[in-house]
Amino acid sequence: MQASPRLRECVRALLARDQLGEQALRLHLHGDELLVEPGEDGSLIQITYVSGHINRWSHGDQAFVALAVWLFVDGQGEWIPYQIQRPSVGTRRFGSVTVDNRQLQVADAANQAALARYCDSWAFHLRAQGWLDQAVQRPYRESAAIATLQWPEPTVAVPDLVTLEAWLWEDGGCEASDGCWVEVDGVCPHGHPAWLRRLGYL
Repeated sequence: MQASPRLRECVRALLARDQLGEQALRLHLHGDELLVEPGEDGSLIQITYVSGHINRWSHGDQAFVALAVWLFVDGQGEWIPYQIQRPSVGTRRFGSVTVDNRQLQVADAANQAALARYCDSWAFHLRAQGWLDQAVQRPYRESAAIATLQWPEPTVAVPDLVTLEAWLWEDGGCEASDGCWVEVDGVCPHGHPAWLRRLGYL
């Protein structure tokens, strides 16, 4: 199983900045929110990015969860992502935590590793967007409900993270949700978006 050290260090820097230790954190920046919720025993962490901007995933002016990630903290303090939630695709889980929260059992090692790399990339973007320097702390509250994306129903199976990563970095294109080949952020002539676009990675 693969950890996400960059996301761990980014979140720890945010917690240290606001002197919160391991408490729940809610930050606000340019209409968006970032929520960090550690589990009671410190072995689980949920990080949620809530977008306040109106776009194709919004219900009117209602905020929506653009990204949520669940991580397991192992005995060495490594943060291991095992579950992700995004608009339109819902929840993708690549492992499960035992009832006592003491062990992570990875069911899909390749996609779990791809998720860890994605989390490290997300940490880079959080820093670049100014969350460490400009975000304002707010009283913690629960995140908004997920809105759904209004695209045509897919006619092919949802690709896994390994396939998406290969399309993005190796092929320079992407399959659309009906099987057409398009640019990574494109829409095919039949109105189906690239999977990377539909799943919210771009």
